[in-house]
Amino acid sequence: MDSLIIGCLFTSLLNPNTIIGNAYNRHGSQQEAKLIRRMLKHWNDIRLRNKLLILYVVAIFFPMIITNLIFYNITADNVRTQKITDLSHALDKSKDTYRKAIESVVEISSVLYTDSELSAALDNNYSTTNEMLIAYDSILNSSINQFVSIRKQFYNAYLYSNNETLISSGVLRFIDKQTENEEWYHLVRNQSVIGELHLHTNKDIKRPDQPYLSIIRKLDYFRKSGSYTKILKIDIMPEFVKETLDDDSSNGDLYLINDNGDLLYSSHNKAMDLQEEMKSDKNLVLTSTFDNISYLQGWKMIVIYPKDQIVSALHHSRLLFIYLMLANLLLPSLIIIVLSSSLNSRIVVLWKQMKQVKNQHYDLVKVDQANDEIGQLTEEFYRLTSQISLLIRDVYEAELGRKQAQLNALQSQINPHFLFNTLETIRMNSMVKNEHDTALVISRLARSFRRSITWGNDFVPISEEMEIIIDFLEIQKFRFEHRLLYEFHIEDAIKDISIPKMSILPIVENACIHGIERLAGVGMVRITGHLENGMVKIEISDNGIGISDEKLEDIVEAMKGDVFNQGNHIGIRNVYNRLKLYYSDGFDLTYRSEPGRGTLVTMLIPAITNVESKTEWRDTSV
Repeated sequence: MDSLIIGCLFTSLLNPNTIIGNAYNRHGSQQEAKLIRRMLKHWNDIRLRNKLLILYVVAIFFPMIITNLIFYNITADNVRTQKITDLSHALDKSKDTYRKAIESVVEISSVLYTDSELSAALDNNYSTTNEMLIAYDSILNSSINQFVSIRKQFYNAYLYSNNETLISSGVLRFIDKQTENEEWYHLVRNQSVIGELHLHTNKDIKRPDQPYLSIIRKLDYFRKSGSYTKILKIDIMPEFVKETLDDDSSNGDLYLINDNGDLLYSSHNKAMDLQEEMKSDKNLVLTSTFDNISYLQGWKMIVIYPKDQIVSALHHSRLLFIYLMLANLLLPSLIIIVLSSSLNSRIVVLWKQMKQVKNQHYDLVKVDQANDEIGQLTEEFYRLTSQISLLIRDVYEAELGRKQAQLNALQSQINPHFLFNTLETIRMNSMVKNEHDTALVISRLARSFRRSITWGNDFVPISEEMEIIIDFLEIQKFRFEHRLLYEFHIEDAIKDISIPKMSILPIVENACIHGIERLAGVGMVRITGHLENGMVKIEISDNGIGISDEKLEDIVEAMKGDVFNQGNHIGIRNVYNRLKLYYSDGFDLTYRSEPGRGTLVTMLIPAITNVESKTEWRDTSV
């Protein structure tokens, strides 16, 4: 009866529902199904610590005693099989070490293969030797030496190109007739796959018994922009293979064979016939191939191990097993005690934390957790509790923010209305006093201010942008009196074309303030616009004091600099960044200036009409 209960109990742990179903199918007895349910309930009621003890006795202690009784019947074939498995693992480890070593060099070729600066430098046509040497030192040589310099005793890298403006020196090599006759060059020239990598075995004339490898790759990643043939060749010295495999060699004799059957490495230096060693009955031969690596197809690694050492290992393993048997009787008992205490204590802590959350106390004291299932469960519970707490706080803060936004919206409507009413009062007062010029300027100022704060549309027609500029220039004329003139020449064909709002005004403002203000004579601002090759060309020129070359360079640098930089030239930088945002690289903004002659700004933008803004428009007028 006891054996029946134990057997049913462990079977039910695997799949209780299946056991119940099978009980009905095989015996058709409801009593047996009820018995199984009672056993399951009884098992679930047992404390976790006692469950672990039961599992130890049934799954560890009894099998260990039985194993000890039949241990000496284990044959030498079993030990030999284990030894072969160990040798296979060691061989696979050596193979994996060599694969990783080769992949480290392949990764270097991949980095250089996708190096845009390197590709551009190889494709560039250099007009002078000095220009080429600068590019060689800053790009070509540094790109190679950043990988090769520290391991130069193991591998060297060279760049081959048919660019005649490059020099054939250092890491650079010109593709000449001799190169074209090389075997490795034919591999690259006849390749049909873009970015294909070749691992070629070279025969050294000086050291014919020590062949070396080369990783060869055609640099065609940027083939659309390149016009020359570019090849990367990394030569791997025999010392590289020797150092890699000597540090991770197995107990037997290790050999590395390439796809042509050439011996590239041997773990010993004594001369012997490999084929005879493989055929000898005294040796165990294991072979492993590089099947999943395209450039190592056909390569294999061989280990030869003496069989007499396997027999010696059998005697040592028997003695070791006796000691392990004694240790296994004590060690599992200690482990079960420690493990059960650890599991029970952490589950109790988690249970207490859950009760705190149940009582709406979310500020839990986090303790160090392990990475097992209980630790992950506890960590996820802490994360869930923190997210609930943050969510409650975010909802509260969002409600406060919504109310504050409503107050700010009401305030933002009051302030412009007050300013418009004030300006209108001043204008009417000026009209009453017959100060018509002042009233006109105030009217234009109010209209400009209204346009600036009613930023409903990101784009406006050019005609509307010109109206904004006219209001600004008329205000400036009130300031400069007769020292400022302006004229517009805008073709009718582009007046309805949309451009970013106030994209021309900051340039006109700079022309007045920085160009004409310090001019002794009469200043002229001229704006022209017309279509040119499907683009809108707008030119803003003045006859002001002009800009020196050094200052003009600073302006251009600031204009194309960091968008978050809040230094000088903010207006011009904002114009450039807005055009960059809207048109990406489909626009151009250039400055030309000559001290004492004036400044010319040219803007080229796409001809787009009826642009709909993504910004919701809100009328803030009175």
